[in-house]
Amino acid sequence: MVRIYSRQGRRDERGFTLIEIMIVVVIVAVLAAIAVPVFFGEAKKAKAKSEVGAMIAELGSKEERFKNEATVYRAVAACPATPSNADQVITTCQTGADWLALGVLSPNNKLKCSYEVIVGIDTDDPATL
Repeated sequence: MVRIYSRQGRRDERGFTLIEIMIVVVIVAVLAAIAVPVFFGEAKKAKAKSEVGAMIAELGSKEERFKNEATVYRAVAACPATPSNADQVITTCQTGADWLALGVLSPNNKLKCSYEVIVGIDTDDPATL
């Protein structure tokens, strides 16, 4: 049995129309506008978290070493003194007397966060130290 198909009443349906392609482009652009800032924000948070963990570990080990030698912990002034959204060079911390006494070495050359060591007993109010 032979079937004969007629093209009458059907339009040629090969490919996409310009409107369909434009709609897809708009959808992709909206998704990219949402996803790209979120991605870069998460990347920045991850860098800050890795820096914080490394610096806290470094400060902790240097404080313990200092306590073993001097029988007290050493208070360290905030460094960088004024936090900023931009990365700050660590050399300003390494020139301070407190930071030099501890011998703190940053895992990175630039800091994203500010660090300070406050020494005292648990009941002390940090504002009065």
